[in-house]
Amino acid sequence: MEKRVILTFDDSVKNHAERVAPFLVTRGFNATFFITEWNREWNNLHGSMRLSHKDMQQIASMGFELGNHTHTHGGSQSLTHEGIEREIVYIEVLFQALGLPKPRTFAYPGGPYSEEAAKILKERNYLAARCVEERSFDPATEDPFRLPAYAVTEKNGGFTRAMEEFDRMEDSRCLILVYHGIPDQVHPWVNTEVETFESQMDELATRGAQVLSLAQLYES
Repeated sequence: MEKRVILTFDDSVKNHAERVAPFLVTRGFNATFFITEWNREWNNLHGSMRLSHKDMQQIASMGFELGNHTHTHGGSQSLTHEGIEREIVYIEVLFQALGLPKPRTFAYPGGPYSEEAAKILKERNYLAARCVEERSFDPATEDPFRLPAYAVTEKNGGFTRAMEEFDRMEDSRCLILVYHGIPDQVHPWVNTEVETFESQMDELATRGAQVLSLAQLYES
């Protein structure tokens, strides 16, 4: 059995469509792109750096999963039940308007798990939700609405730690990697350079990883 790695990309960065998705196709890798629209103030400053609706359709047409990352990227821990639900439903309505499949997976904005958001996601028939807690996990036994992941940036060593865990984990376990922009000019603290990213993907291929989207893990 091949060891499984789930690739995820947060924050609707323009280069996900321009660079990341086409590159992953050449490697035969799948992935989940978590979609947010940000708020009006953010878009006034950085709107040209965000995926357009056409970009989202393009990524989906290439066979990748699009997941829900909330309307404005608001922290789920600080919102009311109604506020969280509005943030989630907005993306569902957007996908419907664009002719995209209803999102079936979710990424908690900023990384922390939210019990209230998890309740809403279960009610709305989501498959799984990803937070950021560095470890591998067993999809057969662990809570699918609190999936841990390694956040990878240019300088944080996240990929190295993830590969150390990959090498020692049992085949029944898997791990999730979280990337943002490749590169990320708006949020440089989560930046990964193109050369670094491509080298890391080559390393996954060399290790014989089965690289999946998050939905694939729970649909199979």
